[in-house]
Amino acid sequence: KPATLTMIQHIPGQWEMKKCTLDGKKVKYTKKDAYTLEFEIELPARDDNGPAVQELEMRYNRINVRP
Repeated sequence: KPATLTMIQHIPGQWEMKKCTLDGKKVKYTKKDAYTLEFEIELPARDDNGPAVQELEMRYNRINVRP
């Protein structure tokens, strides 16, 4: 049966999100603190071919990085 996955992602340092998509569609996330994102991802039910495959793509810029 379908399920909801809560995914936690940590990004060190200061950053700004440029693009965040799941299978090419914009996905919402919650910024829990300066370094932590939380995603709620709806997973479809498994079918005869096995579990569905989804691709999460994040593009962000790290800012205030010192050499």
